[in-house]
Amino acid sequence: MSKKAEETSAIPDSFVYKTADDMPDVIKEMIYKEWLPRVMAATLNAVRELPEEHRNHVLKGMSGGCGPLAVAVCGIRPDMTKEEYIDHMTNLAPPLGPRKIDWIEDLVQVDYQTPTDDMGNAICQCPMVMLGMIDPFPELCICSANTGACFLEAYTQKPVEHVDLIGSPLSGLKSCRYRLHLKKSVTSTPRGKDSTLQI
Repeated sequence: MSKKAEETSAIPDSFVYKTADDMPDVIKEMIYKEWLPRVMAATLNAVRELPEEHRNHVLKGMSGGCGPLAVAVCGIRPDMTKEEYIDHMTNLAPPLGPRKIDWIEDLVQVDYQTPTDDMGNAICQCPMVMLGMIDPFPELCICSANTGACFLEAYTQKPVEHVDLIGSPLSGLKSCRYRLHLKKSVTSTPRGKDSTLQI
């Protein structure tokens, strides 16, 4: 009997589970390997179609799952000095680093150098992308930027006011680049082609 047939035969003809604790391991494995990746892929494809404000809100929430775990892996401590924090984060070994950090007053710009494959192409570090659950897309990188905000919040013990995604390899840059605003701007003005001075 093949392994697939053995797994299928392990599923009872009739079953009612109150919780995951009641499930046979073969059922749990099927859910983790088959159902959850498909559900996440379908969900994120739908999220991508949302208006920008709503899409970014969902992806910010998703970063709340990755952020605390990544903080622990990176070894960030609130008792570091500012110089120690910058030096530590700058010199993290791949895939956690390296990164360039420019910190001016209440504005922090981060330039994260992603690992590359043998052809020099950037390797997206989103766990769901790496596991093959979803295909990467440019808008997804706001989640990574918000994870970067979690790093800074863990160090400063204060909330980051605003996150700007500048770009990533998925949008044509050579690195993942974002800005973290520690305080709200006094004011801001959008500028476009209509703002060009006509002489």
